[in-house]
Amino acid sequence: DGDGLPMTLLCAEQESQLAHGLKRLQPGTFPMLRLYRGGFPVVQVELNSLGRARRERWTNCKPWHNQPTGVVERFRFHHAGWRIDWVGDLEREELKAYADAVDRTWQTLGTWSGLQRPKSPKLFAQDTAYNWRYSDAPEAWAQVDVESGSVQALLLPGHAGDGGAEAGRAFLEDHLGPAGLPWLAEALGVQASGVYWGRPLAEVWVHLARLHDLPSLQALITGRGVERVSPHLITPLRALLVQVVADQNPEQLLRLWTEGLTPADWKPWWGMFAERLGTYAAEPRPQRASDPLADWPARLGAALQG
Repeated sequence: DGDGLPMTLLCAEQESQLAHGLKRLQPGTFPMLRLYRGGFPVVQVELNSLGRARRERWTNCKPWHNQPTGVVERFRFHHAGWRIDWVGDLEREELKAYADAVDRTWQTLGTWSGLQRPKSPKLFAQDTAYNWRYSDAPEAWAQVDVESGSVQALLLPGHAGDGGAEAGRAFLEDHLGPAGLPWLAEALGVQASGVYWGRPLAEVWVHLARLHDLPSLQALITGRGVERVSPHLITPLRALLVQVVADQNPEQLLRLWTEGLTPADWKPWWGMFAERLGTYAAEPRPQRASDPLADWPARLGAALQG
């Protein structure tokens, strides 16, 4: 685009891989080469001003499930058509529960979109942030490669993660194409999963409904005026909006996917949305006996002096 600006070049062996890569492409902030295998980054190489690779700048981004045997202790079993691989201290029942949650998310979205479950889905799970910062989505609970039917998830013991929301979003966009509103796919994934950051979505709505100065419906739909508002407030509220639509007529979601570009398109559900918020505000605040994140080792830190 101009002298001195980074250039992004995407190469693939097949046209289908190229099209899939374009959906996930994130321009770099410095000259680099990133190699992918099976939809996940394998090696990242920082380049100098002449485009040459500096050996000392090579970074191994290889996901644990592609690493040679012996690098990590890994386990595998099959459940309900899933091939499940994992490392760490996760229990089989927790892994089964997550795979089942992804299936339910796909099924919920399929009732109005026609989305089908992949024939041979694969789950790669871990209980630490191993190499997570080198992934395509280091801030998310899961990464999805639609072409291979793979879901790589960060799961904590006793924690639901994203409940399959990211898998729902990715496969829905692949099935229907990009939504007219950039936030709609994420909101539908969260709504279909019924989970937000490990908590039941209904609990999150009860907490949010008690807050003052919530964004207006117009702001939620257009995105104007919410740039400085936390996504942990915006995303669940948008999920509630699509939940209201789904409760009335799920088939309307397909129309809104392509046509619901203005607040006027959503006007039939404004009153129901406000009424639903009022209902949640009147409910007793959920009591949680414990928070599994409280004992997560990643929360621990150290202070150095001297």
